[in-house]
Amino acid sequence: MLTERQARMLIKAAENSLDRGVPFNRFITVSWERAGIPAEASVKFTGKFISAMREWLTRHGEQLDWAWVQESSPGNAHCHILVHIPAGIEPLFRPMPRRWIKKPLGGAYMAKTLQSQRLRLCASSWAPFEAQEAELMAKVHYMLKTTPAALERALDMDGRGHKSWGHLQGIW
Repeated sequence: MLTERQARMLIKAAENSLDRGVPFNRFITVSWERAGIPAEASVKFTGKFISAMREWLTRHGEQLDWAWVQESSPGNAHCHILVHIPAGIEPLFRPMPRRWIKKPLGGAYMAKTLQSQRLRLCASSWAPFEAQEAELMAKVHYMLKTTPAALERALDMDGRGHKSWGHLQGIW
Protein backbone atom coordinates (compact mmCIF):
# COMPACT_ATOMS: atom_id res chain seq x y z
CA MET A 1 0.00 0.00 0.00
CA LEU A 2 1.33 3.43 -0.86
CA THR A 3 1.81 5.96 1.89
CA GLU A 4 0.48 9.48 1.67
CA ARG A 5 4.02 10.73 1.07
CA GLN A 6 4.53 8.31 -1.83
CA ALA A 7 1.17 9.24 -3.34
CA ARG A 8 2.01 12.94 -3.10
CA MET A 9 5.37 12.30 -4.77
CA LEU A 10 3.69 10.58 -7.73
CA ILE A 11 1.09 13.32 -8.09
CA LYS A 12 3.80 16.00 -7.89
CA ALA A 13 5.92 14.25 -10.53
CA ALA A 14 2.95 14.23 -12.92
CA GLU A 15 2.12 17.88 -12.20
CA ASN A 16 5.76 18.86 -12.71
CA SER A 17 5.86 17.11 -16.07
CA LEU A 18 2.85 19.15 -17.18
CA ASP A 19 4.21 22.42 -15.79
CA ARG A 20 7.53 21.95 -17.61
CA GLY A 21 5.75 21.28 -20.90
CA VAL A 22 6.98 17.67 -21.11
CA PRO A 23 3.96 15.75 -19.88
CA PHE A 24 4.22 12.05 -19.28
CA ASN A 25 2.84 10.80 -22.57
CA ARG A 26 3.26 7.04 -22.32
CA PHE A 27 1.72 4.64 -19.79
CA ILE A 28 3.46 1.27 -19.51
CA THR A 29 2.38 -1.74 -17.48
CA VAL A 30 4.69 -4.73 -17.10
CA SER A 31 3.18 -7.88 -15.57
CA TRP A 32 6.27 -9.71 -14.40
CA GLU A 33 4.56 -12.76 -12.94
CA ARG A 34 2.86 -13.45 -16.27
CA ALA A 35 6.40 -13.73 -17.69
CA GLY A 36 7.40 -16.20 -14.99
CA ILE A 37 9.24 -13.74 -12.73
CA PRO A 38 8.39 -14.34 -9.06
CA ALA A 39 6.86 -11.45 -7.13
CA GLU A 40 9.92 -11.07 -4.89
CA ALA A 41 12.16 -10.49 -7.96
CA SER A 42 9.81 -8.15 -9.83
CA VAL A 43 11.26 -4.91 -8.39
CA LYS A 44 14.72 -5.95 -9.59
CA PHE A 45 13.37 -6.59 -13.09
CA THR A 46 11.52 -3.27 -13.09
CA GLY A 47 14.87 -1.62 -12.28
CA LYS A 48 16.49 -3.36 -15.25
CA PHE A 49 13.65 -2.23 -17.50
CA ILE A 50 14.00 1.39 -16.33
CA SER A 51 17.79 1.25 -16.80
CA ALA A 52 17.37 -0.01 -20.37
CA MET A 53 14.90 2.80 -21.08
CA ARG A 54 17.29 5.39 -19.59
CA GLU A 55 20.23 4.12 -21.66
CA TRP A 56 18.17 4.13 -24.85
CA LEU A 57 16.95 7.69 -24.28
CA THR A 58 20.49 8.85 -23.46
CA ARG A 59 21.76 7.38 -26.76
CA HIS A 60 19.10 9.49 -28.48
CA GLY A 61 20.19 12.66 -26.67
CA GLU A 62 17.29 12.69 -24.23
CA GLN A 63 16.94 12.21 -20.49
CA LEU A 64 14.54 9.91 -18.70
CA ASP A 65 11.59 11.71 -17.11
CA TRP A 66 9.41 9.14 -15.38
CA ALA A 67 7.43 7.99 -12.35
CA TRP A 68 6.36 4.49 -11.34
CA VAL A 69 4.63 2.26 -8.83
CA GLN A 70 5.23 -1.41 -8.14
CA GLU A 71 2.16 -3.43 -7.25
CA SER A 72 1.61 -6.96 -6.06
CA SER A 73 -1.77 -8.55 -6.22
CA PRO A 74 -2.24 -12.32 -5.93
CA GLY A 75 -0.48 -13.92 -8.90
CA ASN A 76 0.23 -10.63 -10.64
CA ALA A 77 3.26 -8.64 -9.51
CA HIS A 78 3.46 -5.74 -11.92
CA CYS A 79 4.55 -2.15 -12.33
CA HIS A 80 2.99 0.93 -13.87
CA ILE A 81 5.31 3.50 -15.43
CA LEU A 82 4.58 6.98 -16.73
CA VAL A 83 7.27 8.37 -19.00
CA HIS A 84 7.79 11.28 -21.38
CA ILE A 85 8.93 10.24 -24.86
CA PRO A 86 9.81 13.17 -27.15
CA ALA A 87 7.71 13.27 -30.34
CA GLY A 88 10.76 13.04 -32.60
CA ILE A 89 11.75 9.62 -31.31
CA GLU A 90 8.30 8.21 -30.52
CA PRO A 91 8.22 5.96 -33.62
CA LEU A 92 11.65 4.56 -32.69
CA PHE A 93 10.52 3.99 -29.10
CA ARG A 94 7.43 1.91 -29.84
CA PRO A 95 9.12 -1.50 -30.32
CA MET A 96 11.67 -1.00 -27.55
CA PRO A 97 9.66 -1.91 -24.40
CA ARG A 98 9.00 -5.41 -25.75
CA ARG A 99 12.72 -5.84 -26.45
CA TRP A 100 13.57 -4.72 -22.92
CA ILE A 101 11.10 -7.25 -21.53
CA LYS A 102 12.46 -10.09 -23.65
CA LYS A 103 16.11 -9.54 -22.74
CA PRO A 104 15.98 -10.66 -19.08
CA LEU A 105 13.63 -13.47 -20.10
CA GLY A 106 16.17 -15.05 -22.43
CA GLY A 107 14.56 -13.69 -25.59
CA ALA A 108 11.10 -15.08 -24.94
CA TYR A 109 7.95 -13.00 -24.60
CA MET A 110 4.90 -14.18 -22.73
CA ALA A 111 1.53 -12.89 -23.91
CA LYS A 112 0.03 -10.01 -21.93
CA THR A 113 3.28 -9.24 -20.11
CA LEU A 114 3.47 -5.71 -21.55
CA GLN A 115 0.98 -2.96 -22.24
CA SER A 116 2.37 0.28 -23.63
CA GLN A 117 -0.18 3.00 -24.24
CA ARG A 118 0.45 6.38 -25.81
CA LEU A 119 -1.43 9.14 -24.00
CA ARG A 120 -2.83 10.88 -27.07
CA LEU A 121 -3.58 14.27 -25.55
CA CYS A 122 -0.36 14.43 -23.53
CA ALA A 123 1.61 13.52 -26.67
CA SER A 124 0.05 16.29 -28.76
CA SER A 125 1.23 19.84 -29.13
CA TRP A 126 -2.29 21.07 -29.86
CA ALA A 127 -4.23 19.75 -26.88
CA PRO A 128 -5.22 22.30 -24.22
CA PHE A 129 -3.39 22.05 -20.89
CA GLU A 130 -6.64 21.14 -19.10
CA ALA A 131 -7.21 18.16 -21.43
CA GLN A 132 -3.64 16.94 -20.96
CA GLU A 133 -3.99 17.30 -17.21
CA ALA A 134 -7.26 15.34 -17.15
CA GLU A 135 -5.80 12.50 -19.23
CA LEU A 136 -2.60 12.27 -17.18
CA MET A 137 -4.24 12.56 -13.78
CA ALA A 138 -6.69 9.77 -14.67
CA LYS A 139 -3.65 7.51 -15.14
CA VAL A 140 -2.11 8.75 -11.88
CA HIS A 141 -5.41 8.03 -10.14
CA TYR A 142 -5.31 4.48 -11.48
CA MET A 143 -1.70 4.03 -10.36
CA LEU A 144 -2.74 5.04 -6.84
CA LYS A 145 -5.63 2.58 -6.67
CA THR A 146 -4.21 0.77 -3.63
CA THR A 147 -3.76 3.99 -1.66
CA PRO A 148 -6.04 4.17 1.39
CA ALA A 149 -9.51 5.31 0.39
CA ALA A 150 -9.48 8.17 2.91
CA LEU A 151 -6.61 9.83 1.05
CA GLU A 152 -8.42 10.08 -2.28
CA ARG A 153 -10.27 13.24 -1.24
CA ALA A 154 -7.40 14.59 0.89
CA LEU A 155 -5.10 14.45 -2.15
CA ASP A 156 -7.75 16.08 -4.38
CA MET A 157 -7.91 12.98 -6.57
CA ASP A 158 -11.57 12.05 -6.10
CA GLY A 159 -13.47 11.95 -9.36
CA ARG A 160 -10.29 11.63 -11.46
CA GLY A 161 -10.74 7.92 -12.13
CA HIS A 162 -13.51 5.40 -12.67
CA LYS A 163 -12.93 3.42 -9.43
CA SER A 164 -12.44 4.73 -5.95
CA TRP A 165 -9.27 3.90 -4.03
CA GLY A 166 -8.74 1.30 -1.39
CA HIS A 167 -10.32 -1.63 -3.21
CA LEU A 168 -7.01 -3.52 -3.58
CA GLN A 169 -4.15 -4.28 -1.20
CA GLY A 170 -0.52 -5.24 -1.63
CA ILE A 171 1.47 -2.30 -2.99
CA TRP A 172 5.18 -2.18 -2.31
